Amino acid sequence: MSKEQKPSEDLKPCPFCGSRVFQFGYRFYPEADSRWKNGTIVKCLGCRVDGPEYLHPSSMPKEDAEKAAEKLWNERSYEEPMLF
Repeated sequence: MSKEQKPSEDLKPCPFCGSRVFQFGYRFYPEADSRWKNGTIVKCLGCRVDGPEYLHPSSMPKEDAEKAAEKLWNERSYEEPMLF
């Protein structure tokens, strides 16, 4: 996992804790049968929840994969945090 902190202005608050402090996470799947061997996620640093993983080929530029992970993080059917 990367420790690169993401400015929160591009991302919606965490739906679980409301935090606006995030980092990107990167995964590599060497045993994958297809060309989709890398994964990029947004991780909330408030409650440590991971957003949906964006799977992509290893040849994809890091910035493009991060933009796609941001888009997945921001897609949701509700706007208010689900505080428990």
